Amino acid sequence: MTKPPSGPRRLEGMRHPIRLLPVLFVLAIAACSASPAASTPPSPTSAAAASPSASLSVKPGVTADYSGILSMDTIEGGCPFLQADNGDKLQVIYPDGWQLNKSPLELVAPDGSIHSKGGDVVSIKGSKSDEMVSICQIGPIIEATEVLDR
Repeated sequence: MTKPPSGPRRLEGMRHPIRLLPVLFVLAIAACSASPAASTPPSPTSAAAASPSASLSVKPGVTADYSGILSMDTIEGGCPFLQADNGDKLQVIYPDGWQLNKSPLELVAPDGSIHSKGGDVVSIKGSKSDEMVSICQIGPIIEATEVLDR
């Protein structure tokens, strides 16, 4: 008769289920990151006529009018934003050619003229972007297609 090997044998049966944990983890992450709304195209709405406070509920990709006071906070060396009437802070990516100076806070038009200074009301036309990430993370990011005249 042979003597059974000494040592714990209880964990030998657990090796296969433990190997499945990384696979199950990856599947769970993939299932959580799938977004059924991302595959649905935005439907056209009358968002272009919406007021600035109501325009934040506009779906991504739909153009709307936004306005707010040109402001800046001290996060990450200064983050400029538009302070909407309802208190929301809107991070704006201005169209090509437009420049935002932080000190002093001013919005410069493509021709080099100062369009607005800190404290002025700025109106833009654009759409909310859910695909962009910002260092400031102070509010929704609006991709402006046009800066409207004051």
